[in-house]
Amino acid sequence: MAYGLPATLIAGSGALHSLSTRAPCLSTAAGTFRDAAAVTLFLRDHLQPGDKVITEHPSAEALLYYFRRYGVPPDYRDRDYRVPKRLYIVVNTEYPQTVASVLANNGLRLEAAAAVPVQQFPLATIYRLEPPGH
Repeated sequence: MAYGLPATLIAGSGALHSLSTRAPCLSTAAGTFRDAAAVTLFLRDHLQPGDKVITEHPSAEALLYYFRRYGVPPDYRDRDYRVPKRLYIVVNTEYPQTVASVLANNGLRLEAAAAVPVQQFPLATIYRLEPPGH
Protein backbone atom coordinates (compact mmCIF):
# COMPACT_ATOMS: atom_id res chain seq x y z
CA MET A 1 0.00 0.00 0.00
CA ALA A 2 2.90 2.34 0.70
CA TYR A 3 4.04 2.05 -2.93
CA GLY A 4 0.68 3.13 -4.29
CA LEU A 5 0.87 6.68 -2.94
CA PRO A 6 4.22 7.61 -4.57
CA ALA A 7 3.11 6.14 -7.90
CA THR A 8 -0.13 8.08 -7.74
CA LEU A 9 1.71 11.29 -6.90
CA ILE A 10 4.16 10.83 -9.79
CA ALA A 11 1.40 10.05 -12.28
CA GLY A 12 -0.70 12.92 -11.00
CA SER A 13 2.14 15.42 -11.22
CA GLY A 14 2.90 14.29 -14.79
CA ALA A 15 -0.73 14.72 -15.79
CA LEU A 16 -0.89 18.11 -14.08
CA HIS A 17 2.28 19.21 -15.89
CA SER A 18 0.87 18.11 -19.25
CA LEU A 19 -2.37 19.94 -18.62
CA SER A 20 -0.71 23.11 -17.35
CA THR A 21 1.74 23.31 -20.26
CA ARG A 22 -0.78 22.01 -22.82
CA ALA A 23 2.08 19.82 -24.02
CA PRO A 24 -0.03 17.10 -25.69
CA CYS A 25 -1.93 19.53 -27.89
CA LEU A 26 1.23 21.51 -28.73
CA SER A 27 3.25 18.49 -29.75
CA THR A 28 3.76 18.13 -33.48
CA ALA A 29 4.64 14.46 -32.98
CA ALA A 30 0.94 13.57 -32.79
CA GLY A 31 0.01 15.72 -35.79
CA THR A 32 -1.53 19.11 -35.21
CA PHE A 33 -3.08 21.91 -37.20
CA ARG A 34 -3.67 24.68 -34.71
CA ASP A 35 -4.94 27.16 -37.32
CA ALA A 36 -7.58 24.78 -38.67
CA ALA A 37 -10.59 26.71 -37.33
CA ALA A 38 -9.31 30.07 -38.62
CA VAL A 39 -8.39 28.57 -42.00
CA THR A 40 -11.86 27.05 -42.31
CA LEU A 41 -13.59 30.33 -41.50
CA PHE A 42 -11.49 32.14 -44.12
CA LEU A 43 -12.23 29.48 -46.74
CA ARG A 44 -15.93 29.45 -45.88
CA ASP A 45 -16.10 33.14 -46.80
CA HIS A 46 -14.04 32.82 -50.01
CA LEU A 47 -14.86 29.47 -51.63
CA GLN A 48 -17.03 29.54 -54.74
CA PRO A 49 -18.64 26.69 -56.68
CA GLY A 50 -15.98 24.79 -58.61
CA ASP A 51 -13.16 25.62 -56.17
CA LYS A 52 -11.13 22.90 -54.48
CA VAL A 53 -9.05 22.84 -51.29
CA ILE A 54 -5.98 20.64 -50.93
CA THR A 55 -3.88 19.91 -47.89
CA GLU A 56 -1.18 17.61 -46.66
CA HIS A 57 -1.30 15.44 -43.52
CA PRO A 58 -2.08 16.26 -40.73
CA SER A 59 -4.12 19.25 -41.89
CA ALA A 60 -6.74 17.31 -43.83
CA GLU A 61 -8.23 15.62 -40.78
CA ALA A 62 -8.56 18.85 -38.82
CA LEU A 63 -10.08 20.70 -41.78
CA LEU A 64 -12.61 17.94 -42.32
CA TYR A 65 -13.73 18.36 -38.71
CA TYR A 66 -14.00 22.14 -38.96
CA PHE A 67 -15.65 22.06 -42.39
CA ARG A 68 -18.41 19.96 -40.84
CA ARG A 69 -18.57 22.14 -37.73
CA TYR A 70 -18.83 25.42 -39.66
CA GLY A 71 -21.06 24.19 -42.49
CA VAL A 72 -18.56 24.18 -45.35
CA PRO A 73 -19.71 21.63 -47.95
CA PRO A 74 -17.32 18.67 -48.11
CA ASP A 75 -17.22 18.69 -51.93
CA TYR A 76 -14.57 21.42 -51.78
CA ARG A 77 -12.26 18.76 -50.41
CA ASP A 78 -13.12 15.87 -52.71
CA ARG A 79 -10.31 14.51 -54.81
CA ASP A 80 -11.79 15.31 -58.22
CA TYR A 81 -9.19 17.90 -59.24
CA ARG A 82 -9.67 17.59 -63.01
CA VAL A 83 -10.06 21.29 -63.71
CA PRO A 84 -11.03 23.27 -60.64
CA LYS A 85 -12.02 26.88 -61.06
CA ARG A 86 -9.54 27.81 -58.35
CA LEU A 87 -7.37 25.66 -56.15
CA TYR A 88 -6.75 26.71 -52.55
CA ILE A 89 -3.57 25.16 -51.18
CA VAL A 90 -3.31 25.03 -47.39
CA VAL A 91 0.29 24.87 -46.14
CA ASN A 92 0.69 23.98 -42.46
CA THR A 93 3.94 25.75 -41.55
CA GLU A 94 4.42 23.78 -38.32
CA TYR A 95 5.77 21.08 -40.62
CA PRO A 96 8.19 21.21 -43.54
CA GLN A 97 5.35 21.72 -46.00
CA THR A 98 5.50 23.83 -49.14
CA VAL A 99 3.13 24.54 -51.99
CA ALA A 100 5.11 22.05 -54.08
CA SER A 101 4.90 19.32 -51.42
CA VAL A 102 1.14 19.75 -50.98
CA LEU A 103 0.62 19.59 -54.75
CA ALA A 104 2.89 16.53 -55.08
CA ASN A 105 1.25 14.69 -52.16
CA ASN A 106 -2.09 15.18 -53.88
CA GLY A 107 -0.78 13.82 -57.18
CA LEU A 108 -0.95 17.18 -58.93
CA ARG A 109 1.65 18.35 -61.40
CA LEU A 110 0.88 22.04 -61.46
CA GLU A 111 3.34 24.92 -61.39
CA ALA A 112 3.84 25.74 -57.69
CA ALA A 113 5.34 29.13 -58.53
CA ALA A 114 1.98 30.26 -59.94
CA ALA A 115 0.34 29.97 -56.52
CA VAL A 116 -0.18 33.30 -54.78
CA PRO A 117 -0.50 33.66 -51.01
CA VAL A 118 -3.94 34.96 -50.11
CA GLN A 119 -4.00 34.65 -46.32
CA GLN A 120 -1.35 34.21 -43.65
CA PHE A 121 -2.02 32.75 -40.21
CA PRO A 122 0.45 32.21 -37.35
CA LEU A 123 1.09 28.59 -38.41
CA ALA A 124 -0.43 28.30 -41.88
CA THR A 125 -0.62 30.03 -45.22
CA ILE A 126 -3.36 29.69 -47.82
CA TYR A 127 -2.33 29.99 -51.47
CA ARG A 128 -4.59 30.27 -54.50
CA LEU A 129 -3.79 28.76 -57.83
CA GLU A 130 -5.93 29.44 -60.87
CA PRO A 131 -5.30 26.77 -63.49
CA PRO A 132 -4.78 27.96 -67.07
CA GLY A 133 -7.99 28.83 -68.86
CA HIS A 134 -9.76 30.32 -65.82
